[in-house]
Amino acid sequence: MDQSQIPPAPPIDETEDEPGLLFGRPVEDRSFETVELAAGAALGLALGALAGPLTAVVGAIVGAAVGATAAEVLEELAGGVTRTTDTSHHHRVA
Repeated sequence: MDQSQIPPAPPIDETEDEPGLLFGRPVEDRSFETVELAAGAALGLALGALAGPLTAVVGAIVGAAVGATAAEVLEELAGGVTRTTDTSHHHRVA
């Protein structure tokens, strides 16, 4: 068969999500991130409350940001253990 007669492969839909994703990442990742944010916010709130109510609010926001950042750094240092491996929707049948 001549190469010019072979029909092109259908395009892959990159927007198609695999089952069990929440905003593009596995549900487990999102639940860990929620815990990280809550723990950071609670710590910031507790430390900020020592100085007053406005500082408590600022502490909660800063604590959540620091908690999320620290968790992402730890995740990168740990490697790709949380990456999804379901690539079944990327396989083409010839």
